[in-house]
Amino acid sequence: DEKIQAVKTNSISPLFSQREQLVLELADTMTQQIDVPEPLFERIAQHYAGKELLDLCITIGAYNMVSRVLVALQIGH
Repeated sequence: DEKIQAVKTNSISPLFSQREQLVLELADTMTQQIDVPEPLFERIAQHYAGKELLDLCITIGAYNMVSRVLVALQIGH
């Protein structure tokens, strides 16, 4: 429950493990900036590689796509 509440804030909480913090940072970056800076990608690549990294990026991208489609269609929360 604490982690669920922590995700709703603007900063990444220390409640999350280092790997979780990196995933949250990647999700925020892919959502807000689209382009992932090389330093962040290098840090992510130290923990995730191959199919695991691909799955992570595809999952984040898919959620972004859904939210953008819902906004475009003016479907409320």
